[in-house]
Amino acid sequence: MARRQTDMAAIEAELQRLQGLVNKYDDKTPEMVTRRVQSKAFKKRPAQQYFTIEVVSHADRPAAPLELRYRVDDAQVQRDAELDGVYLLVAGGKAATLSDAEIMAEWKGQDKVEHSFRLVNQLFLVTPLFLKTPQRIAALVFLVMVGALIAGLIERQVRRALAELQQPLKGLMPEGRDSLRPTVTRLFKAFADYSLVQVKEACGRVVESRFARLNPVQAHILELLGLPQPAELCAQPVRV
Repeated sequence: MARRQTDMAAIEAELQRLQGLVNKYDDKTPEMVTRRVQSKAFKKRPAQQYFTIEVVSHADRPAAPLELRYRVDDAQVQRDAELDGVYLLVAGGKAATLSDAEIMAEWKGQDKVEHSFRLVNQLFLVTPLFLKTPQRIAALVFLVMVGALIAGLIERQVRRALAELQQPLKGLMPEGRDSLRPTVTRLFKAFADYSLVQVKEACGRVVESRFARLNPVQAHILELLGLPQPAELCAQPVRV
């Protein structure tokens, strides 16, 4: 409602200003006056739908023949104002059997799915692949889905642990701010500067692995996830 009123006031003020410029400068043809209204008053404001403009030519006024008139559809404005805050949700399939409250809850929960979309749309570093067959495309999509699932589980586990402790994760956010609901993107970013140094022989055999020391934020995240230190984790045998 406030946005509509603001747009309408801006449009009307600009139309009144343009009325004083008709027959001056370049505004000497109906086409030019109309174009000026579109570019200066209406722009991309949704409230332009309530305005009707007309450029009238007066033959008895050769010095200033044109006149810009406008009309506001107050009835349509009133009808739209009555529907402010009301929107229509259309459900099909199994969702059509849900109650109004359940449909609303499902619709409100879409942000959780969109959060996963934002995660998937980020940069993924994988070995170069040749997607020449449908099977390879399906395999890549499956790997991305698995990665998104694991990322979601990491985020949920950290948030649940913080909620149980009723203590924020300190130092994770910029400027050292605390967070009770960190995103998985921010959690991963905390390990962006973590490094592993491997000493190898000429044949490629790893002689020694040296792990960087975890900072307090990194150590706290691993503790919330119930994961061991990197050295301990890498020392464990891989189960196939």
